[in-house]
Amino acid sequence: MMRNDRARAPRTPSTAAAATRTTARPPRPSRTLADEFAHVGATTATRGPSSSPYHVAFLALGSRGDVQPVLAAALALRDASVPGTLRISILAPPDFAPWIGQHQGIQFCSIRAPEESSTRPSTFFASALLSSSPRALLAIMRRFTPPLVEQMDEILNHTRDADLVVCGVLSNMQGALLARRVPPGRRTPPAVVSLATFPCVHPTTHFPMPLAGRPTLVFGWLHWISFLVRELLFWLFLASLIQGCCRAARVQMWPSFWAYWRDLRKMPQFFAMSPTLCRVPTDWPPHATAFQGHLTYQAPAPAARTTSAHATLSPTLAAFLRRTARDARGRRRPIIYVGFGSMPVCALPSFLPLIRGLHSALVSRSAAARSPTPRFVVYAGGIAPDTTPYGTAFARLAELAPEDLIPITAEPHAALFPLCRVIVHHGGAGTSMAALAAGVPAVITPCAVDQPFWADRVHKLGCAPKPVRYTKLTPEKLGKMVWDVHVDRVGKYHAAASAAKERIAREDGAGEVVAWLSGFVPAHVMAKEEMTNQVHSTVATATSSAASDDGIWSSDDGTGSRTPPPPYRESAADASAARGLCARPTAVDEKRTLAVLQDARDAAAQLLEERFGVVVPSL
Repeated sequence: MMRNDRARAPRTPSTAAAATRTTARPPRPSRTLADEFAHVGATTATRGPSSSPYHVAFLALGSRGDVQPVLAAALALRDASVPGTLRISILAPPDFAPWIGQHQGIQFCSIRAPEESSTRPSTFFASALLSSSPRALLAIMRRFTPPLVEQMDEILNHTRDADLVVCGVLSNMQGALLARRVPPGRRTPPAVVSLATFPCVHPTTHFPMPLAGRPTLVFGWLHWISFLVRELLFWLFLASLIQGCCRAARVQMWPSFWAYWRDLRKMPQFFAMSPTLCRVPTDWPPHATAFQGHLTYQAPAPAARTTSAHATLSPTLAAFLRRTARDARGRRRPIIYVGFGSMPVCALPSFLPLIRGLHSALVSRSAAARSPTPRFVVYAGGIAPDTTPYGTAFARLAELAPEDLIPITAEPHAALFPLCRVIVHHGGAGTSMAALAAGVPAVITPCAVDQPFWADRVHKLGCAPKPVRYTKLTPEKLGKMVWDVHVDRVGKYHAAASAAKERIAREDGAGEVVAWLSGFVPAHVMAKEEMTNQVHSTVATATSSAASDDGIWSSDDGTGSRTPPPPYRESAADASAARGLCARPTAVDEKRTLAVLQDARDAAAQLLEERFGVVVPSL
């Protein structure tokens, strides 16, 4: 610790003694990322090998579409680490225990979820969620406030010995609290980073906040304002939730909205979305633009492998597809998938008439065109994991047309979608990416939240017609849209989907997230120590050469740097600066920082290409 020379005048040693002391001092070793962690209060595990494994906790809240990318990131980190040096846990609702628990090397930690959303949603819940009314959505969030406060206690219990916490897109507020709290028996808070599946924290002028419900606005500055307005409304109308979580974490409430928003934007971010669908904006800060990639989930290999194309599908679905493969004239029948992901449309009375009308419309159109009658695979799920059908929707779907339609509750998109001719879905980020990766065009009917944003993105790629909101959908309208994409007389939809599939196949989301996380774990944990040591060295160089004030990571000037910044832990300087907006660095400091980060990015990219054959695309 440096002493204050003004408060206490130190004794001045003689010149000879000073010279002797200088010559006798051994050379200072080069600093690594673990040393860089030390100045913010690193744990024993971050400084190097120890008796206990390095603990990385993944916080995954929400539906399966929110949890699956987090699980994919955890599996990628597990496969890239040295066995025995890493402990990985995933905190998720209890409904996901059978699914997550089947993966070796992953510890499942149950955290309770609101009962209504995790079992059988009521008609009110379904109607409110599918509506675009802010009042209805606010009523849902207020109803779930008490369970979410209780959930914070479980999060604190499961992360009490975590060295690194990776937050999913719906747990950024909880992550910001963990970064401010020192667990019992520890000297510092855990490092906290964010894994975002859609843009939600960092404002941009390129597009509006996806949760705003509109894919575009008139002016670019309105896009930027939409991010601020969303967080401000969350702060104003859900103050009881934020205060309750602060009390559970035993930390002081943020003094102002600006301090709260600043802490959210402070966390380093991995943008878990393919650049084919959405590139990171150029006006994001450096710590949010460094890494990007879609995280593809790979299910555990079955015990008995077969050569069948339906090896990873359920036996019931595989048998149905084989039995109905051809019509009476021997012509192959196309497959049309219909599913709305986590949206609880099965709880609405309009769901069955919509499916019945779609089936009748396509059967009549196929007969008029003298083409094979399509087969329908209908997902009968909802807001909970896809293991429990709701009400009587599943049974009624099974009785609707046994020779043409089959309801499902749990099938891997990677195995089912490539077999389909058209995919009708709700526009969720995960389902949209799965359809593009399969090279199959889609008909998108967005329901709520960020789905209109992704539906517009897929439409602009040419892989789907103009989306129609689910609340404005009729059986006749849906039947016409599906038939137009199915026939595709000029081939534009299928050609665009095939082109998107080729671009996505060249991406490596798993490698991207491993390279990102390697900047936050000690070098001895990663299997490729040479790569991680070099990445750690470039990060240490960038952080030591850059300006030391926090405003450097709040700059709106993107750099495309691929080296992650230090993880966020609140310090005394952070607490004092939290009373206002972060100060931007001076122009001289900013130019110097951008140059250093660019050099670090080039060095890491060159090393990856020379030693491991990994070509780093330019951002």
